Amino acid sequence: MQENAAHQFGLNTGAGNNAVEGVVNTIIACTNVLVKTKRLPKDPLGDPYRIINSTILQAVHAHIPNDIGGNAHKREFAQLSESQWKSLSAIGTMRVEPISFRQGTSELSREGEAEVDKIADLIENHYPDARVMVKGHTGAGSDQSESMRLSQERAEAVVQRLIAVHAMSSSRMLAKGVGSSQPPEHRPEENQRAYMYRIPRVEFQLYNDTGF
Repeated sequence: MQENAAHQFGLNTGAGNNAVEGVVNTIIACTNVLVKTKRLPKDPLGDPYRIINSTILQAVHAHIPNDIGGNAHKREFAQLSESQWKSLSAIGTMRVEPISFRQGTSELSREGEAEVDKIADLIENHYPDARVMVKGHTGAGSDQSESMRLSQERAEAVVQRLIAVHAMSSSRMLAKGVGSSQPPEHRPEENQRAYMYRIPRVEFQLYNDTGF
């Protein structure tokens, strides 16, 4: 918050004296290109601050603790029972890139580890108070019990990385494998090959838990 306010909007937040004012500079740069390429006869703004309203950022910054983003207090999550998890209010499912594993195993590939790391940052920065159900899915197979086992182990592998590498609370998360029982919906005009590629996946479902 402090860095964005300082570097993107030029506000004096104490996050550094050399504010870049990224949004303003971007507007100026784009306008200059449009004028030079004759897409615009002249700069229609003159003052780029005319289209930037930073008063909301100023108001928010005045009410946030000075150590936000650094040593801010992290919420403690109580351990929940299965029935309590079922009673949580769903926020939604995160849109993430596919998480890859070594073929036929629950071992994350290097690309899979990198993707989990990106998702951890999203969860911590955008959903600090949400609980997370990590749901593993596999493609359709003849052995349903094996499919369920693999999907559960993959979900657990992701949860373990979030705990071990990113210090996320184990009480905050639940690993759940569903095998091939919950395939995704077909997208409009999606071919069968692309659809089959999307079936084995890991989903991150977010929940509110006010009251626990």
